[in-house]
Amino acid sequence: MKQSTVLRIVIFFMALVVLAFLIFPVHEGLVRASVLILIGATIVSEYFIRKEKKGD
Repeated sequence: MKQSTVLRIVIFFMALVVLAFLIFPVHEGLVRASVLILIGATIVSEYFIRKEKKGD
């Protein structure tokens, strides 16, 4: 299992969220977008974990 690959993807998505909050003023739409990005990152990481488990 390549745990580092999953961690890189999650860190990348979290960095995008942090950058979005730094660049744009915080408002409702951005909060919803960041929540969607975090949910997306969770789904992507789950997919990679399952894919790598099948590969082992």
